[in-house]
Amino acid sequence: MQPEQSELLQSNRHQKRMYSFKQLFNIFTVVNNKSEVHDRVCTAEDNIEKIFAEIEQLKRDDKKLRDHTDKEIMLTRNEIQQNKEE
Repeated sequence: MQPEQSELLQSNRHQKRMYSFKQLFNIFTVVNNKSEVHDRVCTAEDNIEKIFAEIEQLKRDDKKLRDHTDKEIMLTRNEIQQNKEE
């Protein structure tokens, strides 16, 4: 084999290796980006579930507060009514 052919073959082999490294790098980058996006989506879903859970808890707390306030108002009205009767 002539030295020129040998150099050409080595050059081609090097280019193919570099192409393979570039492909591997691109595959790794794509997989990594998809993983990041998946993590972000999962985090967003968790946050949404937490928000809805907090809303439900706030609704329950609000109902309890309303019920308590209504009871206190009724007691106060009854006391006022009794004081008026006396």
